[in-house]
Amino acid sequence: MEIRNLTVYNGGNSAILAEDCNGLHIDNINIRTDGDGLNFSECSGVKVTDCRIDAVRREYGRPVGGGTAIKMDGESFSSEGVTVQDCFLLSGSE
Repeated sequence: MEIRNLTVYNGGNSAILAEDCNGLHIDNINIRTDGDGLNFSECSGVKVTDCRIDAVRREYGRPVGGGTAIKMDGESFSSEGVTVQDCFLLSGSE
């Protein structure tokens, strides 16, 4: 499965949420959100390339928190085998 050439602004809790997937390729996406950018839950074999993800919440132009650019979690197991290449990532969470 592929997600390519996509722009997401104000994506909610997660701009892109992928659950229980294998072999996903995300390429050339631009995300600007106050929440999480990409959220992989129980995924494996994921490749993220040439993306710009800005998950910083700003007030009056200054960063005041936000989400995580790429988040990996899951109830049974965490995501594994995730490759990130040639991306610009900004996270607002600690």
